[in-house]
This record gives sequence, structure tokens and C-alpha cells, in this order.
Amino acid sequence: MAKLKPMSHDEVLDVATELSTWVGAQFQEIFVDGIDEPRSLYLGFFWTGGVRWIVFDYTVQAPQILLFDGDGVPMTPPKPVKMRRPIELFVRSRFLGKRLVAVHIRENELRAFDLIFDNEKKLRLEFNIAPHGRNVVAIADDKRLSEFKPLEAKGEVVRREVEAARARQVIVNGWLESRRGASRPAVSNVETGDDTLKRPKENAQLKKKRGALEKVLAELERKRGSPARKLGEWLKENQTLDLPAEWPEEWKNLIDRDWSLADNIQRLFVLAKNQERKVAGNRERAKELEAEIAKLERMTPDDAAQSERRKSLSGQSSGARDLFQVAGARGRKTQIAEDLTVYIGKNAAENLAILRKAQPFDYWLHLRDRPGSHAIIRRTRGRNVTDAEFILAAIPLIEQTLKKRASELKGEAFDMLIVECRFVRPIKGDNLGRVHYSGERVLRISL
Repeated sequence: MAKLKPMSHDEVLDVATELSTWVGAQFQEIFVDGIDEPRSLYLGFFWTGGVRWIVFDYTVQAPQILLFDGDGVPMTPPKPVKMRRPIELFVRSRFLGKRLVAVHIRENELRAFDLIFDNEKKLRLEFNIAPHGRNVVAIADDKRLSEFKPLEAKGEVVRREVEAARARQVIVNGWLESRRGASRPAVSNVETGDDTLKRPKENAQLKKKRGALEKVLAELERKRGSPARKLGEWLKENQTLDLPAEWPEEWKNLIDRDWSLADNIQRLFVLAKNQERKVAGNRERAKELEAEIAKLERMTPDDAAQSERRKSLSGQSSGARDLFQVAGARGRKTQIAEDLTVYIGKNAAENLAILRKAQPFDYWLHLRDRPGSHAIIRRTRGRNVTDAEFILAAIPLIEQTLKKRASELKGEAFDMLIVECRFVRPIKGDNLGRVHYSGERVLRISL
């Protein structure tokens, strides 16, 4: 395995200068790579030509800040072993979909710069690339979270003369070479002390189910703590919109001063009823996931292999059946890849039918802030859909949404919502086609 060299001040400055040309790029993705040290942080930005990546390698003695932008290096970094970390959840909830507005180089600190996502610097990512002091800090208004415990600065910062700076491409290729020489750690069975490897598919399934259960439980806790019903009861009893001063500010924000007392009470009870219904659904989903996890934990490698063979022989693999046929619906169907099909319903009723019959991991597409058609991308489980494929799927959807105006709006840019179908729910009692969604990704597409 090739040994990594620490990056010099000039090499980090070169990366920061190049990143200043990314201003306007949309922040699309974040995840942490690696189970054990050294880990890496992956940040994806949608810009001209597709998604470009920043990789921050956390190696203590020689941290690296690397750009994968197709300029003498690949556009895509090596496939990671994803690991859930607090920094990822914090950034994902506050930064995704934002655009880079500036890159700030900290002149009083060596090997440090910031990515700014608003002009007042209330939303920014701080990068420290000094050996033994590497860190990334996410700041959103008055909240901040760092990947590692911040170190206190000691003494005056002195810049030492070093050998000539390497080109960014040389550093990236050196890092890739070191990765090729490294091996992933074996996964051991902690409970039994058995160091034999489990089947990779079994590990992946367990990890995915446990991650899903963690999300469902977190969402359950958040919804269970909602004060909507308590507020509604208090307003009904006291007949005033002036809440007690000691109540939390976020509770007061649920009151709309432009509405009457009666309208506020009705809205709060409707909100409480919806949340209670979702809590019940989350509880059921948590029970299902716990049962699936227990089943996977009992499953031997031979059981897993036989299950996969039965699945293959029965022809029931994900995405095998035509969605229009399953839903009894009609509409427009486009094949954008050998294993990817786009379905666009003929009307609101057809869109609702295909959404209800879609697989949880299929993708739902819709133009943001515009009424119109829905699309479903049918895929096999685990199939990664590239931005180029999303664009191919989005073009017929945009054309069907705009109809005759499509030719007039050639060259215009549109924001496309991309959501896994499991996070899309029709709104009961509302007009056909109206849905709730969460966990969306926004992709800007030119017609």
C-alpha cells in the first residue's frame, strides 16, 4: 500500500481555488465511507457535465482533500462502504439542495478553507486539512457539529518551506493507488467471537434493515412529541391565541396569527390526527422491520443462498413485472436503460394507481412547484440510477407536464423532485394527484 504524503499549504490552496469555480453548483449528496479508520467524507455537487465530488480523507498523519471532476481524474470516486455518522445526518437535513455561493480561504490558518452556502455565512462547511488536526465542521445558524472533537490552536501559525506543490490530479491518482493497495477489514461476529466472514449480501441486508429501523424509530419519537393536540386543547379551553410565555418558541410557531382562533383550533386538531395516524403506521413498520431483522439474524449463509435461488427461479425479482399491467393503468412508457423503465400515467387517477403499485425503492419524479404529471422509475433493488439516467427520465415528464408550452420553454431550467416511492403518500380526502413526500432530492434540468 502506497504511503500518503501530507498536503502542503499551496496544494490545499490549489484545491480551494479550483472549488471557487464551482460557485452555483447544487449540493446533492453526502455520506461517510469506511467502517474503521481511515474514513472519508464524500460530498456530491451537481454542476456542468454531471455530479462532481469532493472527498475528504480523514487519515490522521496525511489528510487529503480531493476533487473528482473529470479533469485528468475520474468523475466518480471509488464506491464507498457507507457508514451513518452524526455529521452526515446534520448536513443532510440542512444543506442538501443548497447552492454553493462562495469559497472562503482562511488566511490566518494554514490548510483551511470554508464552503459558504449563504451570503451571511450562517450556512457553511469548514475544512481543516492539517495533519493531526483534520476536521470538518458544519455550521447552520447558531448550531455547529464537527466530525471530530475540535482542537485548540496552540501558538503562532508558521508556514514552513516545503518541496514543490503537486498538481491536484497527481494527489488524486496517488490516493487512488493507495486505495487499490488497501483491503477492507473483515467483519467478525462480536457475540460469538467468530472471525469468519458472513456472506456480504447478508451483511448488507442486515445493515440496511437496521438503518431503516433506526430512521423509523427516530421519526416515531419526533412525531410522538408533537404538541399539536395539547395546543389545540389549550386554545379550546382558554379561547385565546396568547400562549403562556414559558412555553417553547417552536410551540408558539404552530399558531398562525393571520387565522382566527377557531381556524387555528381546527388546523391543530387536523395536524394532531394526521400525526397520530402516522405514529400508528410507524409503529407497524417498526414491528415489521424488527421481525425481518430477527429473521435475517437467524438465517445461515446456505439459507440466504437458497432464498436468492428461489427468487431468481420464480421470476419474482424486483421490477420484473410491467407496472401498468400490475396497476391496471395506462399511460406513457419509456425504456431509458436495459433495466430501467419510466412510467407516466395518462391522468391523475392513473398516476395514483401506479404509485400505489410501485415498489418502495422505485423512484417518483415530479416538477417542483408545478401541477402536472408524475413519473415512476421502475428499477431492481440496489440498482444505482445515475444523474444522466434521471435526466433521460425527466425529459418526457417535463414535456407531458408542459404540453404545448414545451417547445416555447426550450432552454429553460426546471427543478425535478426525486423521491423513493416509500416516502410518497397520497393525501386522503384531497384532490387526486396531491401527495405528501419527504427525503426528496432536487435535480436541476434544462429542457
